Amino acid sequence: MNQALHNRELKRDAFLSCLKATAAAVASLGLACGQALASAWPGSSVRVYTGSIGQYPIRMTLERQGSRLTGSYRYVRAGVSLRLEGTLSGDRARMQEVFAGRARTALITARLLDNGALEGTWIKRIDGQALPFYARPIGSTVRPNEPARRTDASPPTSSARRGDARQSSRPAIKAHRQSVAGQPSRSRPPAGTVTHSPASSDIGSRLLQDVRKGDTETARAILDEHPQLDPRDSQGHTALMLACTFRNDASEETSFSSIEDRQDFVKFLLNHNADIDAKDSRGYTALMYAAASWGAGNPIIRLLLDAGANVNARNLYRGTALMVATGKYGHVRTVQLLLDAGANPNLRDKYGRTALWYARSHHAYDSAQELERAGGVE
Repeated sequence: MNQALHNRELKRDAFLSCLKATAAAVASLGLACGQALASAWPGSSVRVYTGSIGQYPIRMTLERQGSRLTGSYRYVRAGVSLRLEGTLSGDRARMQEVFAGRARTALITARLLDNGALEGTWIKRIDGQALPFYARPIGSTVRPNEPARRTDASPPTSSARRGDARQSSRPAIKAHRQSVAGQPSRSRPPAGTVTHSPASSDIGSRLLQDVRKGDTETARAILDEHPQLDPRDSQGHTALMLACTFRNDASEETSFSSIEDRQDFVKFLLNHNADIDAKDSRGYTALMYAAASWGAGNPIIRLLLDAGANVNARNLYRGTALMVATGKYGHVRTVQLLLDAGANPNLRDKYGRTALWYARSHHAYDSAQELERAGGVE
């Protein structure tokens, strides 16, 4: 009996010793990790990074003040800088991508590695597109398994297309346009992000100004000399968006001399690989702008649809081109064109309203009848 009790005491003492050793090891490991993280990124410092989002090379600057992160990044093959705001908690970083001072266009979540690099995911807010994110401080060692980045890659395209047939045909359409125009493939940031060459540059500003004035001759000359130029103004408008915009104020200067002149220039932009589904700061696409033309932009709409424009793209208010076409500046023929191209009449915006609701509220009864024939509900 005494021997059994003695054996139990020996086992208990051995267990307690093992437990104390484990606790000491865990504490030592925690201290080592804390020291590693502190050395990986001091509590108050500015760092310059090089890295990539998907296949697209970036340069990034971040400042850390305690747990707060601020900075900016830009695509190497583009020019505009996007502001970053976020926090660092332990080894986890979470940063918002900010465009035009207020629009949060993407989220970056990343882990801080021992060498000070950040590794995680970039997520576009509009459609949830996700790409791998990696950035290392300039001067640090490249991670052994870091994949090679291509600078000539074509951008990822939006998954929401007009059915599987349209989805599968769009790469062929773009390849055909490039072969006909003799244009090589060009590197671009992820589709739909507001990360193109800055309109603050003299050339970019001049191009957008020429498009607004309808000076297509000068605009063509600029793009022929700078084929990768794709500037945006302060509201995220591209040259293609401006070319698809019809004035709704009689006091403003008429942009183009004729619809044929406008058509030719839109074709020219598409042949120069303009991002057909790019979105401005409100999420509007070129197709949405063309839909707000009282029907005058229908030839432009046909061009965009034939080139593979996403007929069901959503803006920041979850609105679609079909909803725009049934509104104040819409037209029944535009509604018919969009429905024939596969527009969904029963999508709802952020307020729960459908295209049929907009048609009736604007007394567009012809458009309402077309929507009802297509199975639209209010």
